[in-house]
Amino acid sequence: MAVPAKKMGKVGDLEINQDLKFQRRMWRAEAVGRLVLLASLVAALLGFWGGGGWLSQRELSTPSGSVKARFEAFERRGSEAILGIQLARGVTEFWLDSTYLEKNHLVNIQPEPGRSHWTDGRTHFHYPASDGISAIRLEFRPRIFGSVQGRIGSAEDSVELKQWILP
Repeated sequence: MAVPAKKMGKVGDLEINQDLKFQRRMWRAEAVGRLVLLASLVAALLGFWGGGGWLSQRELSTPSGSVKARFEAFERRGSEAILGIQLARGVTEFWLDSTYLEKNHLVNIQPEPGRSHWTDGRTHFHYPASDGISAIRLEFRPRIFGSVQGRIGSAEDSVELKQWILP
C-alpha cells in the first residue's frame, strides 16, 4: 500500500517536504525521554534501585540507644540483604517481630546467638554476657516485593524498620 505523497512546500529557495507540527512533537518526546533516562540514572546512583547508595542507607536506633540497626531501605527480592545490629554495652538480647521475619528468610546470623526463642510474636536472640558481643550481622533473602515493615528492639524499647523490596 503506497503512502500518499505530500505536496512539496517552498522554504526559502528550497522545495522541502516538511511537517513542523509533527517535528515539534518529536522534539518534545525526545526531551521527555532524555529527562526520564536522566532521572533513572540519578535514582540508580542514589541507591533507589537497590544495591547501595546514599538514598538507600538507613541507620536507626531505639530511643534508649540499646539497639542500633543499619540496613538498606531499597533491596531486591531474592538477593542477599544485610541487617547490621549494634548492641549497647550490657545489652545481651534483641528481638525481631514476626511480621518482618515472615517477609524475609533469615539465611545467616553472625555470631550465632547462645539461644533464641519465639514469644509474643517476636523472635528473641540471646547472647551470653561473658562474650561481650556488640556487633551482629543478619543475612536475609526478601521473600516478597513491595513494602516490608517490622520492629526491632530490646527488652526496653523498639524502633520500626521500613524497606521497599523491588522485583
